[in-house]
Amino acid sequence: MFDKILLGPFRIFLLFAGVLLAHQIIIRQPLTRYGLDYIMKRTIFFGSLLMLTIFSLVQLNMYDIFSILSVFLIGLIVWYFGFGSMKRIPDGLQAKKRRFLLSFFRFMEKKVRLRTLIRRNRNFFFTRKVSFVLLVATITSLCTFASRYLFLKNDLYTLSSLWIKNLELVKSFNSNSWFGTTNGLVGELALINFYAKITGISEEMAMHSFGLLEGFGLSIVLYWIILKLTKDAFIAPMISVLFFALFYRYMPINVNLLLEHNSLYLALGFALPVLLFSALPEQVKSKRMPYILLLTIGYIAVAFTNLFVALILVPLFLGVALVFSSKVLLPYRFKSLIAYAIGTGFVLGVYGIGCYVNERSFLDFLRSSLILVNSYTYFPQLIVVPEKLVLCYLAFCFVVLAMVIPLWNRKRERWGAAQVFLIFTMLFLTLRYFQFTWVDIDMYYESLSPLMVIVLGIFLGAGQQYWNLKIPEDNYLKGITLAFIFLATVGFGYATNGFFQYDYREIDELKADILKVYDDLSSKNMPYSYAIVNQQYGQFLSTNEHHFINYNVFLNNYPERDSVYQIKKEDKRFLAENPDYILPQSVFVFITKTDPSESKYHLATPTKTAFNVKRQLDLLEEKGREIAIFYEDEYLAVYEIVNKKNASNLNDLIFNL
Repeated sequence: MFDKILLGPFRIFLLFAGVLLAHQIIIRQPLTRYGLDYIMKRTIFFGSLLMLTIFSLVQLNMYDIFSILSVFLIGLIVWYFGFGSMKRIPDGLQAKKRRFLLSFFRFMEKKVRLRTLIRRNRNFFFTRKVSFVLLVATITSLCTFASRYLFLKNDLYTLSSLWIKNLELVKSFNSNSWFGTTNGLVGELALINFYAKITGISEEMAMHSFGLLEGFGLSIVLYWIILKLTKDAFIAPMISVLFFALFYRYMPINVNLLLEHNSLYLALGFALPVLLFSALPEQVKSKRMPYILLLTIGYIAVAFTNLFVALILVPLFLGVALVFSSKVLLPYRFKSLIAYAIGTGFVLGVYGIGCYVNERSFLDFLRSSLILVNSYTYFPQLIVVPEKLVLCYLAFCFVVLAMVIPLWNRKRERWGAAQVFLIFTMLFLTLRYFQFTWVDIDMYYESLSPLMVIVLGIFLGAGQQYWNLKIPEDNYLKGITLAFIFLATVGFGYATNGFFQYDYREIDELKADILKVYDDLSSKNMPYSYAIVNQQYGQFLSTNEHHFINYNVFLNNYPERDSVYQIKKEDKRFLAENPDYILPQSVFVFITKTDPSESKYHLATPTKTAFNVKRQLDLLEEKGREIAIFYEDEYLAVYEIVNKKNASNLNDLIFNL
């Protein structure tokens, strides 16, 4: 059975593949150009631009899926025509028009057969040469996705009070509200809302699965960063990312919150590539957009997502990059610093204005944004206590630095960026011992895993230089070698890490059922055409979607409303004067089968309440009301009271017009 949590990521994959196909149809370039480097640079740029676009549309009270697609369609047209300025628009249109007409008339004159046309264009859509780098990076990153998914039963975040609060903020974007009731950053939540819209899943399911996408995205970014720092396309990045995916005993990661969306990981996904562009400016070769503008957009996305990364990690890296800079790179480092000041200053200015307008303290905003409230320091799987693990990390960094310095002396251009990343990580590790009040310990530990993965990659890349290890050039031998290394690393992780066998406390399966039913109802029914009878947490899930009835109201008031409605439902005047008696077209009643004492966050229906609700349903059925089982398994039963047939479900509405 296909798990609904995978539906959103699967649709994102299909959407991404569709965008690439449309791009190829228009551009018609050799497929070999679609390598990891090509895809990563464009994905990072457009991802950062997406954050800025959503913010702008919300402020203009225009945020919806149609507006976003319209903006990006216009942007892609401008990008395709290559308009460098407004003055060149007529010339660009004229050139494209002339080229299109010439190609069209030649095609009509020659009367080319369909088979010949397909054969001529076959190379634009099929290739025999596989990009091993892109393939290995994707498969390796999918291991992170799969390993996080395996901890689904250990998730303690979903449907908690904090999850419900964040869900309320995610839904607030539908009302074009950016600042809402929170005093913190909401950039990640804005992307979750966009993710729900673009994939057609509910906000609840988007919240539940977005963490899997963040893990996958950060993994492929780490692969690409290590590749650029070490110039090794396979061994160093593959083993390092697999370490991030599987070796939980050596990383300070809370395994009970692996499925939680993590703004720090998302911010690092934006920040690490921008920092790489600062360390290796030759990686930015865009002729259409200035270097400083590209970096500014990236820094804006980082600052909108996580201030710990924007105000602590990024400045520390830029400081190290300035100190260890050559005369050639120094102008680019200053440009990056200017871009950082502009991007971060813009975001802080926006929130400063927002705090002033909403009469909130800007200092409280900074404090709340620099402190992690949705996680906690709890790492039962670690092989040593966190304090000793930091010492081990520092010792390992010194070893790697000792390996890199001789290589840097020989080839400074190749190993300069790796050295900057190493020294930056070592300085960040030492923050643990200064005990600064503005360095949140939870965010500190969460930042360590991605940074140490990069250090491990540099170690493996440097080790290959000393040991002269190379992957065979022959594609067949290369595939066998990479498969062996991949399987050996995964096997070693399974045998020694022990995360599959560790006895973590599992929670009940009820949460998955609740999310699945809510997602089905949200995606298949007209808004506010139905009501849900549930525990009090259901009131927060009902925002902008449906009516909510708690158990007490259902038991005490619903029978009277039902009796009056059934008698007067044809009397439109009475119903107009007494709208309180109007019943939703369908009412879905949740009754859990889980022992209330074993359920977390008050999800289970109290035993006495469940008995009374079931008796109420039986009484309604005796009166002739149509009641059907909408969903049932060993944990949950959902009954549907049909007050008006074919009036709520979208398919029924369409096919019974």
